[in-house]
Amino acid sequence: MREVGTFPTGKEVILSRRSPEEPLRICWSGLLIPRKALEILLHAIRQCKNPIEVTVLGGGVMEKKWKNLANDLGVEKQVHFKNQVHHDDVLKYMANSHALCITSIHEGGTGTVVLEALQNGLPLISMDHCAFKTVINERIGIKIPIKNKQQIYSDYAKAMDFMYENEDIRY
Repeated sequence: MREVGTFPTGKEVILSRRSPEEPLRICWSGLLIPRKALEILLHAIRQCKNPIEVTVLGGGVMEKKWKNLANDLGVEKQVHFKNQVHHDDVLKYMANSHALCITSIHEGGTGTVVLEALQNGLPLISMDHCAFKTVINERIGIKIPIKNKQQIYSDYAKAMDFMYENEDIRY
């Protein structure tokens, strides 16, 4: 039994297909605090070859810093900060997304967001560490090895580009 769980919604999961003319919609959800490392995703977006849009769900002490970083990197139009939203709305944002990115550099267990993403049929992109190492496999997502910052940024970008370019596999 996992240490966290989600409640059944009683609703059928309808996976969101991406049409060729639309960007890959990435969801990121969590507290905007240092250990959640949203800056990884912001740097990766800049390296993507394909159109990517990110919805950031959550608030916290790093919000202003990460908004400024998005501006400095020139990706501010691709990143939509929604602040803290009601849990039902989080699930709606996820249902309208094509993937969930997890950038946490430290977690005590499997985050609830992982199970919520899976409940919504979202593939995951995460670093290959913490509980994500054992929970995420090639059927449900892409794990990023950890060597150095530039490699991590590059590998997140490659993972998002792969999902954009391989809709049938992503779906």
